[in-house]
Amino acid sequence: MDVENGRFSQVKSKTNRAIYSVSLAVLLCLNITMLVIGILQKDDCPIQNKIPLYLLVAGAVGLLSKILPFINRKFDFYYVDVLVLLLYLFEFMWIVLGSIWVNSIYPPNFDPSAEEFCNKTVYLFSFWLLTLHWTFLAITIIVICFYCCFCYSPEN
Repeated sequence: MDVENGRFSQVKSKTNRAIYSVSLAVLLCLNITMLVIGILQKDDCPIQNKIPLYLLVAGAVGLLSKILPFINRKFDFYYVDVLVLLLYLFEFMWIVLGSIWVNSIYPPNFDPSAEEFCNKTVYLFSFWLLTLHWTFLAITIIVICFYCCFCYSPEN
């Protein structure tokens, strides 16, 4: 029986590591894409020039908040953990601001010949990215509530 538990633990550990690695790679690619779009399209949304800024800053801070914990696993500095926590808090506040900026011009004018327009790629990427952020936050809150209600019930 102990051999089976040992094998299960090994498979679980490898699976968790693989899921973590793939998730990290996807998030890093997303942050790099945000940064690149924010830089390349910084002047392509005159109706709300803060949207490319949102992408640029969110991409840079996101990269930093994903890379620092990975690097800190070797050194285990307390201050880096605090910095990462502050970066997460900043990211949340930045998502709120980004949502305000993006939704303030809904529906945008995508016609570049108009004086007040927003580049379609910039706007739609920001819009769907923010929608995903809020969706994942809602799912996370629901899962936490479910876990608290059913896993810590008085019967257990």
